[in-house]
Amino acid sequence: MLGVLAMSEDATQWYLKQLESTEITVFNTDFERINALLPSPSEQIIKLLKSYLNQVTKVDELLIPNITIHNIIDCILATEYFPFTIIHPVDLLIKELKTTACKKILLTGTIHTMQPGYISEKLNEAGIEVTFPNSKEIMEIDTLRKEVYHKRAKEKQIQAFHQLLNSYTKNITVVLACTELSMINKVAAKNILDMAQIQINNCQEKTSQ
Repeated sequence: MLGVLAMSEDATQWYLKQLESTEITVFNTDFERINALLPSPSEQIIKLLKSYLNQVTKVDELLIPNITIHNIIDCILATEYFPFTIIHPVDLLIKELKTTACKKILLTGTIHTMQPGYISEKLNEAGIEVTFPNSKEIMEIDTLRKEVYHKRAKEKQIQAFHQLLNSYTKNITVVLACTELSMINKVAAKNILDMAQIQINNCQEKTSQ
């Protein structure tokens, strides 16, 4: 049985729509409260997320439709045991990169993700070199993902993002590490790895087995 720990409404619904043929139990949270405490793994957010994880029952695996939050999840799992497996987007990404023998990527996501930190460090530890957009592009990408979150993104902004992805993919494998970017991505280049989509694919593959 698959469980989903609900995060933002749009992101959660986007995941669920792609998994509609899968039997799922959804566990609700107060995402506004969670979001106000992201991205750092503070004592407050660890306590809050732990309380939600303790409410998860009767599932074998748990999917959390937010990439950034897995930093805090890792901190919790370092000391706590839960009777289910987390469908971890970073671990799945590393597995995918090793399968394709990819040694270098460009990382896109939130402004915090697009600088040395949790995700880039995990990739570095796995022998994968991480690069980032330039400072101007970082601000544009982060502004766009905020607009998507607040349902204010304009088509012109989205098209500009698609053009940016197309330019990146000419030279390097690009990783999308933010669900809001996944939700608007229409670029189907083979060297774009979407962490949210990798989670979803993992769930679908297990269901079809």
